[in-house]
Amino acid sequence: MRVWAAWLMVTAGLVSGPNVLAAPPSPNIGSIEQHSEGACSPPIINNQGQVSISCEAVDKKALRYLEQQLSGQFRELSEQVHSLDDSTRTIRNLNDLNDHLRQQADDWARRFRELSARLAESPDDSVQAKQAHELIQRGEFDKAELILQQLAAKEEDDVARAAATQHDLGEVALLRFDAGAALPHYEKAFRYRPDNPRYADDYARAANRERRYAKAEKGWDAALQSYRDLAASDPGAYRADVADMLNYLGNLYRDPGRLGEAENAYSEGLAIRRDLAVQDPGAEQPNVAATLDNLGRLYWSAGRLGEAEQSYSEALAIRRDLAARNAGAYRPAVGTTLNNLGALYRSAGRADEAEKVFAEALAIRRDLAARDAGAYRPNVAATLDNLGALYVSTWPRIPDGSVSALTMIRPPSR
Repeated sequence: MRVWAAWLMVTAGLVSGPNVLAAPPSPNIGSIEQHSEGACSPPIINNQGQVSISCEAVDKKALRYLEQQLSGQFRELSEQVHSLDDSTRTIRNLNDLNDHLRQQADDWARRFRELSARLAESPDDSVQAKQAHELIQRGEFDKAELILQQLAAKEEDDVARAAATQHDLGEVALLRFDAGAALPHYEKAFRYRPDNPRYADDYARAANRERRYAKAEKGWDAALQSYRDLAASDPGAYRADVADMLNYLGNLYRDPGRLGEAENAYSEGLAIRRDLAVQDPGAEQPNVAATLDNLGRLYWSAGRLGEAEQSYSEALAIRRDLAARNAGAYRPAVGTTLNNLGALYRSAGRADEAEKVFAEALAIRRDLAARDAGAYRPNVAATLDNLGALYVSTWPRIPDGSVSALTMIRPPSR
């Protein structure tokens, strides 16, 4: 459960500095916005801590396995949150559990569907391959793993098939919620076929989850080179992948403090995104805004507040335009960027501007929470915390009812 404990420390600790704004666990794959199909329903949790959820195109037996795993996560994380003292336990910590479970379910269901489809379409028509597919459909992942391991042992002389099976074993390990066991399989797939960008990317992601950052960098460097080569002959198909890898590397460089390399990666990725947005603004403008957010955080951490403000302001303008066309999809991002910009103004001593944008962010988030409390109440609490911290630093008294005492000692929240 080390992955979940790390998540809890991030949501509960909220260390100071600009990186707390929209900063997931460190280092992170990125802030590039991705839209997945077939999202799971919001989790329903009963009084005993049992989670119920439905996910499109996932067999009921496999879904029961997922619910058991999520229930175990919920109980463990709930106990850890409730064990925190009053200075760190907030409504944000408690409500974030629901969001965390839903994200886990969405990622798991996507992986389940993709692995099932690959095995169903596999050219290996052996009895063992078919058995592995059927077992995965039923959620019997331990048994499927044993069969795939037997296949892997037979395929050592066939590099392509051996790499594919090792990659599938990594996917099964993640379906079993065992991230540590996934890394060796992804690493073997990468070693067999370092020229396969998918294997390189998944190896990097697995290494990043396990905080093996040198391995993550190696994987993303290889994936970037592969996608650059592919984009040279087919830019329409692969330039977006080049930008994704640059974003991931930028985040990896940023967290250890390699700010120059991070800036170069983000800037090159941004140039690609801007160019792609000219051809397809609907698909790429959200990614332009997300990359600008990453650059804003980078500039802020480097003390380049003017450039940070410029990046956040441009991201905000893009997201306002997107929200004007599709409020349901993009209004939450407007609230996030306003919140980030307000925290930047507060750190620069521009209290009036900070209060103005915090107030707008709060209005947006309250409206969103009125429609979906489970998803957005944590964001309302975060902006209230930021407003409270602003009032503490600029006025002799806190406006009645505006903020908890926690904000007197806590830095800005995302």
